[in-house]
Amino acid sequence: MDANISKQIFSTICRAKRPLILVPPGANIDGLATSIGLKSVLKSIGIESDIVSQANIPKGMKFISGHEEILNNFPNMRKMIVELDITKTKLDELSYNIENGKLCIHIQPKIGSWKREDILARHGSFRYDVIICLGAKDLHSFGQMFHDHADFFYKTPIINIDHSTSNEHFGHYNAVDVTATAISEIVHAMIEEHDHALISEHVATCLLAGMIAKTKSFRTQNVTPKTLRTASKLMHAGADREKIVQELFRTRTVETLRLWGRALARLKSDKQTGLVWTVLSRQDFVLAGAQEEDIGDVIDELIVNSPETNVALLIYEDTDGTIRGVLHAQKPNDATELASKFRPTGNRDKALLHFRENSLPMAEQTIVPHLREKLAMKNI
Repeated sequence: MDANISKQIFSTICRAKRPLILVPPGANIDGLATSIGLKSVLKSIGIESDIVSQANIPKGMKFISGHEEILNNFPNMRKMIVELDITKTKLDELSYNIENGKLCIHIQPKIGSWKREDILARHGSFRYDVIICLGAKDLHSFGQMFHDHADFFYKTPIINIDHSTSNEHFGHYNAVDVTATAISEIVHAMIEEHDHALISEHVATCLLAGMIAKTKSFRTQNVTPKTLRTASKLMHAGADREKIVQELFRTRTVETLRLWGRALARLKSDKQTGLVWTVLSRQDFVLAGAQEEDIGDVIDELIVNSPETNVALLIYEDTDGTIRGVLHAQKPNDATELASKFRPTGNRDKALLHFRENSLPMAEQTIVPHLREKLAMKNI
């Protein structure tokens, strides 16, 4: 990554009063753990920040302190300011009350009265003055958060950090390194360029957890010598690799194993395209004693135990009967692009799907032929 870009980004962050670290829905442990590490670095140099993400926090990363500080949505974004010109007509009393869901402000002058043009209502500045996006290919990756707060995104400087070839360089500052295997690898390089002493044991653990999760403990094909050198530096800084591997891959509940068995029993594959898929009904969850949060472990097992897999799809029935899906893609495939017809949220590696079909077989019959066709075209 260009050292000048790294310097510009850190200079921008250091000038900020309160940065926002934003991770898209569908993000994996790499993006989430990196956000915690980055927040810790900023705090060590006197900068308070918030992490916001609507992604589910995987059980495997809950050993990382700070995961409980990730917010599911934006807090109060900015104040509404009501201005009253009291240069001519002085204020005597000010009070308020709430009636029928409306705030009523009562203002009483000492003498005379105010005119309509004496009062003005306006918005104050936004709560955050810099947005740091981790692992989003574009602003639409943030789904409803972007659509509900578009004004905030368009008026606030954006730092875009990603390693996807499909990234649209939407930031004012773009740290996009397609040779990196993980976001954590890029953020480590940026911190090291600024001041390697900022990488505490906690920060090192966060970043190494992101790298190990993303590379399935350095077993994916895109692991490079640079990746291994970065991992070595993080372990030297105090990250406990064995602890991370134990928590991410070796801690499986009986309920998760039962759910995995049910998913495996229905596993289907298409060797020509490298697509594997399976389905889980609501009854499968009930009989296994598992929850929706166990799906992450199931999809990880699908990928790790199917080395020739390019794309893995899990279709499942939610607690309210809604049919949903999780699509994982290995490079050079893009999960959101493959499933674009279904309006997914997430990123290149992991896309979350919401089907209109009201049954698992119908959803399967809709998406599987579509994915086969898309993947077959890529292989031509």
